[in-house]
Amino acid sequence: MSKAAALLVAASERAPLVILSHTSIIVIIDLYIYNLVLLFDYMKTILIDAVYTFIIETKDGNFEIFEQMYRMLEKFSNRKIILTGANNEKFKKYGLDKMPYEVFTLQHNPEKTDSEYFKILVNKYDLAIKDLLYFEHSKEAIDSAQSLGIKSFYYDPEQKDLDSLKRFLDENSN
Repeated sequence: MSKAAALLVAASERAPLVILSHTSIIVIIDLYIYNLVLLFDYMKTILIDAVYTFIIETKDGNFEIFEQMYRMLEKFSNRKIILTGANNEKFKKYGLDKMPYEVFTLQHNPEKTDSEYFKILVNKYDLAIKDLLYFEHSKEAIDSAQSLGIKSFYYDPEQKDLDSLKRFLDENSN
């Protein structure tokens, strides 16, 4: 008897042996993936304002990720997309090429203050308006998003009120 066969016999004496065919394994994997897709389809996407919200200016004039906000956002398993209007030059300046989440820009054409920005975003990513949560430091951009029905939160970059932001996401993310 081969070593593998001997191990199989020994294992079957300790616990019931379940033998699955390749087809059964594929079906199980397909069902698992299908359930994951359903889970992510059900979860809302968090749209994150980039500059002066998720990315903050340091005292020396450089830009970096607002670490406390990042840690708070990481507690949510939702898909996250960072929104900006930055052109190629500003994209590098703000470090948008090194973000932990997807980044969407239309390079100021149009601006986020124009609802067309959000229509293009929704079409590009095949998103449903009802499944979007957005937070932003510009009241005009908030008005633009809300005009389409996007659930939005004004984030004051001076106050940095992460508790209110977390409450907004907790109450609306499922």
